[in-house]
This record gives sequence, structure tokens and C-alpha cells, in this order.
Amino acid sequence: MSTRYGKEAHGLVKDGAIGGLSMGYRTVREKLVGKVRHLAEVALHEVSLVTIPMNEKTLITSVKDILAGGDLPTIREFEEFLRDAGGFSKSLAAAIAGKAAPHLRGEPEANADDALRFLKSLRS
Repeated sequence: MSTRYGKEAHGLVKDGAIGGLSMGYRTVREKLVGKVRHLAEVALHEVSLVTIPMNEKTLITSVKDILAGGDLPTIREFEEFLRDAGGFSKSLAAAIAGKAAPHLRGEPEANADDALRFLKSLRS
């Protein structure tokens, strides 16, 4: 949300003009089971917004705004954001959110400027 393109993309997704994702990846490990190819490990290179995705499982079903405003999210919201948008595992998201907890709770010893810089870096 810190760039004109980010705001525009967010608006297009929110309005339903863009409805899916395209993913570019390289197969690292795969397993053939009969005629079905199972991707065991991939190297993700990019994820793009698209109007009509090839795979119906990549449809965008909702748009979150928890980090779009200037307010700091709750610890739980931040952890969910890290899992959903950042792709972090549950345990790693919890660890990161735990480290950010003093900032998110607004504790006096936490430097608010550091927290805002950290969140802005995640947005970009």
C-alpha cells in the first residue's frame, strides 16, 4: 500500500476486476503416482495477480486490510498476516510475532518508530 501500483492492485482485487493468482515455479522434487504428478518440492519464483487464473484453486476469495491503515495490528492479526501473506509456517509466524509483541502492544520501552519501519518493510 506504500506505492501507487500497490494501491491500484489492491483496489482492483477488492473490486473483483482481478480475481486470481499465477505462480511461476521450478519443480525441485516430484513423484509420479500412476498418471498423476505430485509436486513434493518447488522453488517459487513469482506470484502475480491475474484476471483469469488457469487453476480455479488460485482464485482470490477475500481481501484483508489489517496492515493497510496506519494502525498497528494485534499480535494475533500480525501472526495471521505472516502466515497468509508471508507464507511463514505457524511456528515461525508465532516466533516473529512474539518478537514484535512489545511494539504491537505499545509498551513504553518499545520504540514505535522501529515497529513502523519494520511493518513498512513488510508491505514493500
